[in-house]
Amino acid sequence: MRIRYRIIIPVFIFFLIVGTIFALLFRFFLVRSFKNKFAQNASGTQQIILNHINQIDESALLMAATISAIPAVHLAYHMLQQMPENAGKDMRAIYTTDTRKFLRGTITPLLKNIEAGGGKGNLPRIHFHLSPATSLLRLWRKPGDHDGGEDLSAFRHSIVRVNQTHLPMAGIEAGRAGIYIRGVVSIDDKDSHLGSVECFFPITRAADILKGIKTESLSIYTLKANIALSRKDLSGRGKIVKIFPQKASWLDKAVTPSLLAKGIQKDVLNFSDFKGTYAFPLVNIMGKKCGVIVYGKDFTQDLHTFQKMVFGVMGMFAVALVILVFILLIIARSITGPIAKISTMMERLSLGERNLSFRFRIERNDEIGRMSNAFNLFINRMENLKNFKEITEEDESLEDVYNRIATLLGDTFHLSAFTLYEVNNSKNHLKPVCVEGAPEGGLWCDKDILTNANHCRAKRVSKDVSSLVNPEICPRFLGDDTVRTYCIPVIIGESSGLIAQIIFNVDKQDRIEESIERIKQYLSECAPVIGSKRLVGLLRETTTVDALTGLLNRRFLADSVDTLTAGVLRRGALMGVLMLDIDFFKQVNDTYGHESGDKVLIQVAAILKGAVRQSDVVVRYGGEEFLILLMEVSEAKTAEVAEKIRASMEAASFPVPGGVLKKTISIGTAVFPSDTDNFWKCVKFADVALYKAKESGRNRVVVYEKGMWDQEEY
Repeated sequence: MRIRYRIIIPVFIFFLIVGTIFALLFRFFLVRSFKNKFAQNASGTQQIILNHINQIDESALLMAATISAIPAVHLAYHMLQQMPENAGKDMRAIYTTDTRKFLRGTITPLLKNIEAGGGKGNLPRIHFHLSPATSLLRLWRKPGDHDGGEDLSAFRHSIVRVNQTHLPMAGIEAGRAGIYIRGVVSIDDKDSHLGSVECFFPITRAADILKGIKTESLSIYTLKANIALSRKDLSGRGKIVKIFPQKASWLDKAVTPSLLAKGIQKDVLNFSDFKGTYAFPLVNIMGKKCGVIVYGKDFTQDLHTFQKMVFGVMGMFAVALVILVFILLIIARSITGPIAKISTMMERLSLGERNLSFRFRIERNDEIGRMSNAFNLFINRMENLKNFKEITEEDESLEDVYNRIATLLGDTFHLSAFTLYEVNNSKNHLKPVCVEGAPEGGLWCDKDILTNANHCRAKRVSKDVSSLVNPEICPRFLGDDTVRTYCIPVIIGESSGLIAQIIFNVDKQDRIEESIERIKQYLSECAPVIGSKRLVGLLRETTTVDALTGLLNRRFLADSVDTLTAGVLRRGALMGVLMLDIDFFKQVNDTYGHESGDKVLIQVAAILKGAVRQSDVVVRYGGEEFLILLMEVSEAKTAEVAEKIRASMEAASFPVPGGVLKKTISIGTAVFPSDTDNFWKCVKFADVALYKAKESGRNRVVVYEKGMWDQEEY
């Protein structure tokens, strides 16, 4: 999966999860918000309703008190009380009728004045009583109602109490005509009690005058009479009835018998599907619960309005998210494109890519541009190292290699003072092979290190020796306090083969510290080249060269195998081992003579030396058999070189008496220490692979595989 999709997909999933969580939390907090809003609204509405009922109570009580104070009302009651005690039925009827006419004539003008002042529709109903609760006069009557004389004490307890205590009362009370808000006042004249007067309004007036409350969201339920209250009364017998409003609304569906049963006892708040109901008890004039007021609020329309706003915001968010994803894709592409190229190049390098000519051309000032520049610098340095190693491999002698190192230190690293010491481990001597910027004495160190190399600290410990931190670290250094030394041992095999001593002034310490690691890389690349050339020189000195072909002989292996293998193992490298044999070489000697055979061997040796590097070792192993050691190569490269030799041999022509001869070669390969960490066993494996090549038809390369040789002896 490409990097940009690894970025975009998690971002998209993240926003999807966040969106889902946001939606759930949004709904939770939305419901909670509307519920809290409704609870506050319901509490305020309850207070408003109760305040309006109290205002109506006070209005009724004020009207009753006003009427009770009218002298004409007192006069009417006195007229009734002056009736003779022995008056008969007819006489009693005359006195009662006269009293009623007098009261009606007195109160009616008062009501007309109220109506003329704008009180039409808000006039109270007025009822005069005699003790304890006998109806004297109703200023309104329905068909069938008594005009007076009816005993109301059985259900009009407020009248009885007012006539007994002479104290006014106001509140809700049920009568035969329905539920009313009543005000009852005692009519007293000095020390005598005359009766009482009652002013009352229908309870629906309380709902009609509630300001700011929609009538469809307010319902009032009352008991039909002063009955015992129970759930059964509410749900089964229908003794609680709706008195306001008359038309049906959504609130009717929300009002259940259970809600009424609870609401008549205490305040109850329900909220579901964005609709809220709030029920609270209605208390009558005697302090008893006589009904339920239910306030409802439908937030559906508010929800729809809010949802439109939210959907609009979410739409804008979705558009912004799409734009963000598009921008992220562009940004990711601009980031991952160069990274992918660099990654591809790094993979090629890890697989042994030798072509280091590629570069990135990214003109940017951000991190990608800096990474590209750093990668190009890295490739430049790798290419320089590779080229330097290849050039040193092609140098003819050790002196050429030493001069090239000196040129590198002076021209590339701008060092003005340095010394290269060649180490002769067998004699324990040091030999200055290149001296630059030396003092008058010729060297920067005591000359006794030349005859006893162990006096050189870097050679003795085979580690870097620096006076940057500790100026007194090397007692053989002759520089004063203004200069410092940094000695680098170049390890060849298992010991130091070359010492590079760098001299610099104290004020250039920072620049030297930055260059040291690169210098060590170059010297490390030279180590196998120096080792190979020194071995070649050593072989020449000890006559380990085959006289006929000029190749190394088997004595070289016996003398140098430990040094070669130690160096390979220390560097963690691989060494390719090629065993080669000329196919049907005996026929050349038998047919054309040994002189022609010798010429063929000389030409074959030239082909082999031309196919490998200077640092590689070519040995005439015996007769027409050869051994090649490829230094620091991969398994694939070993097989590649072997095939190159086979093809060159097949294409070559060998002059013999009477014409030219074509010859082929069979090759077996193994890799040390990949196949085995025993060098001579690895040679045996290559020989076994050579035998397989000859057995399978000759003129071919066979790579050793496990299972070809399973014997312990080799």
